[in-house]
Amino acid sequence: MIAAPPISTSPARDFSLKHALASAFAGSVTNKTIGVFTGIISARLLGPIGRGELASIVSLELVIASFGEFELPRGTAYGYSRGRATSDWLVSSVILALAIGGIEALVGMLVASTYLPPDKSHLLHTTRWFLLTLPLTHTFFVLCGVDQGRGRFGRLSIYSTLPAFFYAFGIGIIWLWGRPTPNNFALATLGGTALALLSKLYSERSAFASGRPSLDALRQVISTALSFYLPAVASIALSRADLFVIVRQAPSQAVGLYMVAQAIAVGQMAGVAPFVSVGFTAVARHIDRNDAVRALEKQLLFAQTGGFLLALLSLALTPWCIRLAFGPRFIPAVHTTYLLILASMLAGINQVADQGLRVLHCSRAGLAANSAALCIVLVGGATACRTYGMIGLAASVALGQLLAAAIFAIYGSRQQVRMRSAIILVPSNIVFVAGTLRRAWLKWRGRHR
Repeated sequence: MIAAPPISTSPARDFSLKHALASAFAGSVTNKTIGVFTGIISARLLGPIGRGELASIVSLELVIASFGEFELPRGTAYGYSRGRATSDWLVSSVILALAIGGIEALVGMLVASTYLPPDKSHLLHTTRWFLLTLPLTHTFFVLCGVDQGRGRFGRLSIYSTLPAFFYAFGIGIIWLWGRPTPNNFALATLGGTALALLSKLYSERSAFASGRPSLDALRQVISTALSFYLPAVASIALSRADLFVIVRQAPSQAVGLYMVAQAIAVGQMAGVAPFVSVGFTAVARHIDRNDAVRALEKQLLFAQTGGFLLALLSLALTPWCIRLAFGPRFIPAVHTTYLLILASMLAGINQVADQGLRVLHCSRAGLAANSAALCIVLVGGATACRTYGMIGLAASVALGQLLAAAIFAIYGSRQQVRMRSAIILVPSNIVFVAGTLRRAWLKWRGRHR
């Protein structure tokens, strides 16, 4: 059995949590904003059926990418945050990511005909060539792990938006060309990922000039990555379980409606996502366990309060957003969106808890919580989807995340993490966050007078 990475192996480096959160938040909001606009354009140009076909094309790649990433980016980030990683480490990680992605693409091409249901068999050819995105995606996120581990969240935010930016540029070309088909949208995604990877490779050219592949570095990379991957398998499966169920059981039109609902629901994660990336580094950098616990509590507090307020805003704007942005053809997705917004709010908080507890050597929490939620989505969600359609699946996703939050609270209390004030919204949380924001504003205003 692979041991969890130690929590205290080297001194913590200088790390500005406020600056890191601000940079990560800016990058996350930019990414989500681009995603919203590209989602609206794709839905408008393709319609519910075409949007569902596009989701079916990319779904196999997304499922394989989630499972087949093996937490290489997380292992890279951890290695750099601890000062262990070298240029040899990076070169070995990139070679490993390309090799794994290439093998997964070949395997995916073989199983694609089995994965797609009969009513979507006409998408087989496009689904197969789109799997070429796998080695590009794995390598890109490994390189982004370097910036995360070094605490360079401003740089990370810029590069993390590049795939979405280049994809948006490709959609613009498709629109001007007058050929809005699911195949062309998939090609734009592949091209955007390739251009983003080339940009990131160029930014790390000095490391590649001095680094060499090394068996010793490769063993360290694999050991560190797997120590995070094995406890995260259930979380990875949970993140794509609803997509797997809806593609397998629903017609393309229902898939398209569900993907619009999911796009709106996930949009609020822009406010929570920074706490997942920054929170991991913020907790992992602490040598003293008590300091790490307090850091996790703070991350959970901000993530929970921000997620709750953004969920309220999303719930209020959903009917207007769907009608005006996506068009009347997508109005049947409104109630499904409500449920997925609640699920996304809980999912963001659960991710922060999962990452922090893993650093505190409590990987069983994530395994138990995510496994329970996964069972609800795969078993209950599949049954509910057949009986009630996409709204039944969305209800199962929300119920699964609620159960996972309760399990995280139980395990967190055993680790002396005060989970109640972090997961349940209480007035003291709002007062604390409001006071912190007010002090930050006054400090900023004093500097710029």
